[in-house]
Amino acid sequence: MRARPGNFGKSGLEVHLRQLFPVPVSIAVAAPAMYDLPLLPGENQIISMAGRNRQREFAAGRASARQALSAWGQQPVPLLRTASGAPHWPAGFVGSISHSGNMCVAVAAPSQLALAIGIDVEQASPLRRELNQLIFNNEELAHLENLSATAPAPLLTKIGFTAKEAFYKAYNTIVDGYIDFLDIEVSINALHSGSSGSLHIIPLKFSHKGALTCNWKLLEDYIFTACTII
Repeated sequence: MRARPGNFGKSGLEVHLRQLFPVPVSIAVAAPAMYDLPLLPGENQIISMAGRNRQREFAAGRASARQALSAWGQQPVPLLRTASGAPHWPAGFVGSISHSGNMCVAVAAPSQLALAIGIDVEQASPLRRELNQLIFNNEELAHLENLSATAPAPLLTKIGFTAKEAFYKAYNTIVDGYIDFLDIEVSINALHSGSSGSLHIIPLKFSHKGALTCNWKLLEDYIFTACTII
């Protein structure tokens, strides 16, 4: 399993990422200049104690989110935080922000199209083996090991990790609370040429309303995973 060549460009990457969702969404991938854009009132207080790199990531995420919202006619507004630290989206919208390495992406959609959406991006490098027992139960690890004939097991665990992160971001907009990695069970349904596929997620200790879909792609040396609750 390897990522596709990284020559999509910003607009091309956004087209590919929209395909991860079963409903119409707007996607914004941060351009380099967006990391240095000024924040809106109230946002500075959220990130003022963080280091310079984290502040730039935060600025790129908020700018990308506002760009994604603007595709639906939403005017720029401060995007503050909920009690759990997730972005507080404007009334009538759902969305998600993620960043890793030099990649930052945001997704937004009107709330009448989906109850919640979540996206996670991680560099397409193996998950550290010592983290496996913290993130997956024994059944999950056995499932991923069985798939290792078609794709390297370390990247399969990274895909499973991104699925849990994306689900948490989606679910957290419905219920503002904490979910442990082991509260969710994930399995990979399909591998398409080793560079995309779908996943099945089962919440073990709670329930959620609506139908859940989860898809992933390897693009630009990153794993992108999206969860949608309709």
